[in-house]
Amino acid sequence: MEDIYIEALDLTIPLRPLTDGELERVKARAMARIRASGTSKDDEPELDFSAGEIAEDEFASNVLTVKLGMVTDEFWTEDEIESMPPGAVKEIAANIHGLTTAEPERVKSFRKQSGG
Repeated sequence: MEDIYIEALDLTIPLRPLTDGELERVKARAMARIRASGTSKDDEPELDFSAGEIAEDEFASNVLTVKLGMVTDEFWTEDEIESMPPGAVKEIAANIHGLTTAEPERVKSFRKQSGG
């Protein structure tokens, strides 16, 4: 866990890296409405999606990231997270992803803190 300054909120918030299972849930949420609709001439899947759906799913994925990786004494609902000021959710999620993909020493430290 690390205390990270979030410019969009002008606050320092404790954040933690996601577990492997949590990261997979976040990835699945980001791609929820992308569909393969057959194959093209070169046998590559043809994807069917709209830019609006991708933007909505990316935001929903960031909200889930914040919900899972923000360490607070109070439970935050997704509606509360969505009502944060513009840019806050994306900034917090980016920091959580940064912690999640950190170098091995940080991962070892996280494992010790989480009892792993």
